[in-house]
Amino acid sequence: MGYKNCGRDIRDFIGERDAQMLVDKMNARCKNKENYTFDTQIVDTELQLLFWCDNVSKMNYEAFGDVLAFDATYHTNMYDMIFVPFTSVDHHKKCTIFGVGLLHNETIESYTWLLQKFLQAHNDRQPLLVLTDQDCAMKQAVSNLFDKSHHRLCMWHIVQKIPSKIKGDNLTNIEIKEKFHKLVWNAYIKPETFEKRWNLLIAEYGLESHKWLTEMFSIREQWIPGYFREIPMCTLMKTISRCESANRMFKADSSAHNTLVQFMLCYDTSIDGLRNKQRELCNHTETTNPEKYKTSYRIERYANVIYTRKIFYGVQKEIFKGT
Repeated sequence: MGYKNCGRDIRDFIGERDAQMLVDKMNARCKNKENYTFDTQIVDTELQLLFWCDNVSKMNYEAFGDVLAFDATYHTNMYDMIFVPFTSVDHHKKCTIFGVGLLHNETIESYTWLLQKFLQAHNDRQPLLVLTDQDCAMKQAVSNLFDKSHHRLCMWHIVQKIPSKIKGDNLTNIEIKEKFHKLVWNAYIKPETFEKRWNLLIAEYGLESHKWLTEMFSIREQWIPGYFREIPMCTLMKTISRCESANRMFKADSSAHNTLVQFMLCYDTSIDGLRNKQRELCNHTETTNPEKYKTSYRIERYANVIYTRKIFYGVQKEIFKGT
């Protein structure tokens, strides 16, 4: 009850000054923090679009920005502004944030503005691979702005639709789902092999005229792993689950009742926790050694010197398999 009253009192204190207080706070950060970026779009005194990115996010993008994913989430503030974090995976295989946006709607114009500000903040460097869901406005904006990047659709969002798109009894549906899963998630087969196996699977269940499957096959180059196999880091992320993980983290600290000022406080708390965890993992790597080595090879010891612990265990497994 005391917490709820405190939140109510804060909202009462902020009143109608919410947007201005946030803008003032972010402008102060631009003045007082090194390499801090903050941009807005204001139409008829209404704050409609925001983007911000600090120096740590810029350094993380420089190090880990080969693959970029972003996704929209909702109910993080009382104005229903859409929260869009730009995420990827760091050298501990943990989520890292490259920048954040708040949008008043999901139009091509809004996403275009956001991606323009993102590129400006990162010296116009484009990632090798951009991962999104099938949102039409988002896809168009990515195509317009990231002309040097490969755009990949989230596999999970497509595959999860199979049971609802294919009619049949439960046993047949489960069987089809298992076979499609086995095929589409295979990152080791070449495109021509995938196409041959897909056609055989379609013929097996008499699905040659199935509209949705035909449509998914027509855009196979946008989501099937085999078509990305020549792109460096292509298997780092196949879904936008990192975005959704980040969204859950931020939503756990925020709520749909929060003002923009409260939302920003919650965001700061979440991002500080994320970065503190990264520091802890770096310290663990630098100050400890693995419990045991699996071979007598010097390369295994050297791998422990140059890699984080999480990456080392993956490399160690491959070294051991080669013995």
